[in-house]
Amino acid sequence: MKENTAEIFDFESERGKKTCEQHGSYIARKIPLPEGMKQEIWTGCPSCEAERKAKEVQEAEAKRQRLLDKNLEEAGILERFRDKTFDNFVTHTQAQEIILKELRGYAYVFAGHRKKGRCMALLGPPGLGKTHLGVALLRAIVRQDYKGLYVREYDFLRDMKGAWSTNSSRKAAQELETIKRYVAPDLLVFDEVGVQFFTPAEEILIFQLIEHRCGSKKPTVIISNLGKPAPDKPRSADGKRLPGAQIADVEDALGFRAFDRLMENGGICLEFRGESHRRREVEAEE
Repeated sequence: MKENTAEIFDFESERGKKTCEQHGSYIARKIPLPEGMKQEIWTGCPSCEAERKAKEVQEAEAKRQRLLDKNLEEAGILERFRDKTFDNFVTHTQAQEIILKELRGYAYVFAGHRKKGRCMALLGPPGLGKTHLGVALLRAIVRQDYKGLYVREYDFLRDMKGAWSTNSSRKAAQELETIKRYVAPDLLVFDEVGVQFFTPAEEILIFQLIEHRCGSKKPTVIISNLGKPAPDKPRSADGKRLPGAQIADVEDALGFRAFDRLMENGGICLEFRGESHRRREVEAEE
């Protein structure tokens, strides 16, 4: 024990004054080397070392920010919504505060929702901030290094129908490749649900998308101006395509099978109520 103490004391005592061209004098410490090595190595300037570490941290943060910007750009967020966050969402009612808290919570524990593939529906009249919060959620999970994607329903359908226009021998492969692009992200925000033409082909395409994502346990957030189906809604017409004029809720728009998939594993359905934010802003300006 005494011998070890002496070694530590000797080591601590081997110090010397050195000079850094940039920072001036500093006290250096001799670094112990294996027995037999005659070369002497002394610690460098602590100020230079601190600057080096600070630069590494700065470069790492800059690299992470570039990656974040790239991922946000690839997320397909429309320019008018790119600055939307949870922090700049203005609530006017207690119900809106509850919804905001729910979405913050979903983002906070997204790893668990990602593991289970738990989906969400944001429903209600236009102008209440559904897209704002959907994009804010997308930004929040991208900041956690997940991949996300925003797409409007009619853009998805146009993209899928574009695959049909390819050469017949490549049609099936092109359609599958297109579906895979929408299944790949960890989170898909699927906006403007309910504005399609309600054809059987569109219902099949939407069901394919949701079926593939749910099968891969990839959460999907749908946003629609339609409401959720009533608990006592009759099911006699299940499986039959309704004409557009008879679309009463989001289940009618998606098809009952697709909506059922979304609500599996504890799917969350949030209804927005109240006065349009956009109308409120116009009236305030007047």
